[in-house]
Amino acid sequence: SYRKGKISWNNEFDFIYGAIRNKGQSARKSADRILLDSKVGYDIGEKLNLFFSANFLTQFAPGYNFETVQDEEVRTTISKFMNPGYLTYGLGLEYVPTSYLKVRISPISPRHTFVTDTTLYNNVPKNYGVPIGETVRNEWGGFQLWSDFDKDVMENLNIKTRYFMFGNYETGKLDHRVDFILTAKVNKFLNVNLSAIMLYDEDQADKVQFSQVLGIGFLLKN
Repeated sequence: SYRKGKISWNNEFDFIYGAIRNKGQSARKSADRILLDSKVGYDIGEKLNLFFSANFLTQFAPGYNFETVQDEEVRTTISKFMNPGYLTYGLGLEYVPTSYLKVRISPISPRHTFVTDTTLYNNVPKNYGVPIGETVRNEWGGFQLWSDFDKDVMENLNIKTRYFMFGNYETGKLDHRVDFILTAKVNKFLNVNLSAIMLYDEDQADKVQFSQVLGIGFLLKN
């Protein structure tokens, strides 16, 4: 984060990758995300900023749909790096009522959806909204809502949530994503966290997608 006078520049890099292997199954991804977000703001009030932002979202590794055919596991590729990939811009107002809550509203927010593998539609008929035979879909008329909540609700217990919504003015479709992380610090080096993601995007699936992970890990903090 950088600030000089009324001008601020905030950057976030969020990299997550996890895998799990159950008895009788091959290894599978349990979490995979690359998120880059950069925002330049200009204070116009005590709690209000004008801002311009750009964020990029994709994943590291291939994702598969697993099926059992004649007692053998068959996997079909349904995603991979830049399949899909999302680049979204935002121009609007940011409201910061407290240190732990930030809300961005972007009435001008074009988005580009990338699917670099032009054969992926054979496995994913919707092709993540990208026209068949093309590698990018441009949605110039879009709006965006982004909110972040990050607070220690009690000693050694932190809650982080992020809500992201993108709407297309032309189609009227709305995409929603909610990320939730609850972290409990057990001692100086050990913590427990519960994370969950809820996603609704008609270009991916006709229903809400949901995942959750419970983890125990080591924490090293300077």
